[in-house]
Amino acid sequence: MPPRARPVPAPRLEPSGQLTWAAEDVVNATLALVARDALDLATSPALVRVHACANPDCSALFLDSSRPGTRRWCSMDTCGNRAKKETLRSKS
Repeated sequence: MPPRARPVPAPRLEPSGQLTWAAEDVVNATLALVARDALDLATSPALVRVHACANPDCSALFLDSSRPGTRRWCSMDTCGNRAKKETLRSKS
């Protein structure tokens, strides 16, 4: 018998206007949500735009949503910025 699907967190709009998420089992619901999104990505044409960060010290994967599809870093704030600093220092 195949395993049963886990319920994902349900969105709830509080009277204050704040969006919250509710689930009976928060951990299982969150894992189900992550698994659903991963399967959606794995079966979509966007999978070819999943890349590994160009920083050899980083093991992050990211979805390149740039128009040309040439993004190299998981984040410009961390890995991209470090690489640019190293390149600048090496030219000095």
